[in-house]
Amino acid sequence: MTIRILFFYFFIVQAFAQPFKEKELKSTISHVTVFLQGAQITRTGEMMLPKGNTALIIKSLSPYIDEKSIQVEAE
Repeated sequence: MTIRILFFYFFIVQAFAQPFKEKELKSTISHVTVFLQGAQITRTGEMMLPKGNTALIIKSLSPYIDEKSIQVEAE
């Protein structure tokens, strides 16, 4: 019985979940600060986002970037 309830719950959640839309954000480097151990790179870009869930894809980033250091600011 419990398995049926869990299956039904996941089915309902998936039925009403909005799929993510993916958009590629084109950005350019606007400012760089170099430190003894690393650097801070500021990139800027603009885009209009539709209502709902959107996954932003930012290409051309260094493969050595610390994922925890990424920050996004929006208006």
